[in-house]
Amino acid sequence: MNFRGLEFHGKSFWFHDKVEYALDLIRDYDMNAFILHESDFMTDFIYPSGILDPYAPWDGAPVRRGENALQNNIYYFKDLLKRASRKNVDVWLNIKELTFPDEILGVRKDLMNDGVYCPTHPFWTEMLRAKYKDLCNWYPEIKGIIVSAGSPEGKTTLSQRKCKCQRCLETNITDWYLMILKPIYEELSSKGMKLAVREFSYTKDHQDAITSAIDQMPPDVIYCIKITAHDFYPTFPDNSLIETINSRPKWIEYDTMGQYYGWGLVPCPMFNDIEERFAGSINNNVDGAVLSVEWERVNNWNSIYNPNRINLYLTAMGAVGKRISPKEAVINWLEEEKIIYSSQDLALLVDYFLDCWNIIKGALYINDFVLADSSMIPMSIERAWWSMADKHSLAEWFPHRKTDLEMDESKAAAYIKEKKDSLEKIQYWKTRIDSTLSFSWVVDFLRKTVFITERYVDLHYHYGKVAILAGLIEQSTEKNIKLSKNITTEFNEAIQELEDFAKMIEQWLQVSDLPHQVYLLFNPERCGFWVKGAREKYLKLIQA
Repeated sequence: MNFRGLEFHGKSFWFHDKVEYALDLIRDYDMNAFILHESDFMTDFIYPSGILDPYAPWDGAPVRRGENALQNNIYYFKDLLKRASRKNVDVWLNIKELTFPDEILGVRKDLMNDGVYCPTHPFWTEMLRAKYKDLCNWYPEIKGIIVSAGSPEGKTTLSQRKCKCQRCLETNITDWYLMILKPIYEELSSKGMKLAVREFSYTKDHQDAITSAIDQMPPDVIYCIKITAHDFYPTFPDNSLIETINSRPKWIEYDTMGQYYGWGLVPCPMFNDIEERFAGSINNNVDGAVLSVEWERVNNWNSIYNPNRINLYLTAMGAVGKRISPKEAVINWLEEEKIIYSSQDLALLVDYFLDCWNIIKGALYINDFVLADSSMIPMSIERAWWSMADKHSLAEWFPHRKTDLEMDESKAAAYIKEKKDSLEKIQYWKTRIDSTLSFSWVVDFLRKTVFITERYVDLHYHYGKVAILAGLIEQSTEKNIKLSKNITTEFNEAIQELEDFAKMIEQWLQVSDLPHQVYLLFNPERCGFWVKGAREKYLKLIQA
């Protein structure tokens, strides 16, 4: 692949030391691009001056973002571009549109209808031209832009159909995507910058619409495709666009941190997944890879600084067609960390890392469906089922899987067993590590890692069991299907086990000196929501 980019997807690019470290890693891992990704961070260093006059006297309060803060950010960003240029690294921005500063509403009060932004208002074309004109003129060193057109993570999108004005009701979503893409492309291409359009579709019909829009764009526009449909779900098959798009350059995106597989707080090298997906992508003439190392929702955390850096190394090597064995990848990580290790240490660590995905998969997923909320316990039982059936739906892309969520007692038993099997796997490792008569760095690392991972998997076993039984009971009640008498008892026992486990976790975290990301990942508050919601369901069940 000719394009190989390391992506910061969060606030890390605002720290000189992290930028310098990333630029060195790009060189060391044979990459050639640095991608800065945050939903609306262009508002941190773009006015846009064609609409908001940066030199105008204040009319009451200053610009909400603060003109001096904007000036600081402008010069910081120029310095970042200079640093990258010195190391022969191209800089790209990954942007979601439509986004804009709040001050826009001060000059255009007609952009809202009934309290919501109107995504089809003609002003947005003017705003996009002004915004990207500033970008091209002020930062000519930028190589190109990756844009998520119409992303629900922007400030307004037609895909959600919130605005009910006649224009929105009559606008075809493909035409709306083109309304966004054309002015951006025209401004960028006039200055020799490139445009890649990111496929970030929540549903198949939206994917078809953005694909149709891209088909109408000039042939040099790049299609940037997530490795799996919608988001980075390792249980999903490859995104079909990797194979079907052949009329223009195409890149893939891969999450090395693990938004959906434990964040690296519970390490999870994805050896087989990376090897298979990158080999398949190269066979399908993919010419670029965007390798993300962080998730914008969790600050001060990315795969560069934890064992999931192994995934970054594997993907970077995979992008140039190199097959790296698990042993070679682990050795590379240990030597980068300057860890002294024996052959026995290495063998033990490789064996554990090879088992990690099997453990995490059973904990966070139900028969490949996404149960966990970005590796956390969902906010409620209802949210968990909504996530599997709707928000992160596997069946949306593979309709034959829809019946997998139509519960009966045999399915419930199989799904609970899947979680129990994962728990037993990590318990086996805990026993094995605890009985290892060694005090090397590797064994100490594994003791700490397996301790946290065992508690993490146990948490997901307990709430997962409650979720599965709640879904079985609710669906059976709706269909007037009589269940075995022990199901009600089992549900009540599962709720009590979850409550007891959650209390233990909360007490442990209160006396622990762990980074805040661990508290977020275990989230005792959400455990409390689950217990309360499950008890309400149980009371309704026994009163029926």
